[in-house]
Amino acid sequence: MSFRFASGGNALGDIASRMQRCAGDLRPRTTAALRRPTKEVYDKMRRDILGADMSARPVGRPPFRAHVPRHPVRRPTAAALKWKVSTAAGGARAEVTFSASRVPPRIRQLFPYWVGQKRRLRHPIMGHRKGRWVGQKIPNVWQRGEDYREQARRDIHTAVREAADILTARGR
Repeated sequence: MSFRFASGGNALGDIASRMQRCAGDLRPRTTAALRRPTKEVYDKMRRDILGADMSARPVGRPPFRAHVPRHPVRRPTAAALKWKVSTAAGGARAEVTFSASRVPPRIRQLFPYWVGQKRRLRHPIMGHRKGRWVGQKIPNVWQRGEDYREQARRDIHTAVREAADILTARGR
């Protein structure tokens, strides 16, 4: 299962195939214009994952203050986020992908929480078999990234329109 923000669509594919036939700096310029907003979305979403508040609260008991060994989950989860920009005629795209298959198996069960498919995370405290449970919050970073992605879509469509205008002016 993966969550993908992709932009450009058919218009980007048409522009890319037309750019193949034209010489000059249009293709590198368009690629750079697509990279900036795509990388920006990636950086902001990665920052949201790495800075996520994943605090836990005891369920129905006084606060739990004992030391629990740490097994980091933020950095491996952030590694599952990838971005790619291509203006090749066969596969033109500007995308950010958050994929469960890239999350390590030991924390893969948390992926639905990061993307908002599940909300309430409750689990027992390791080493306590007599009913000590905590409720933990994991932010929906995919939902938080919606405003970043919307701005990136506008920037990408502007870059695609500019490339189309240049190609039209050149008669291609």
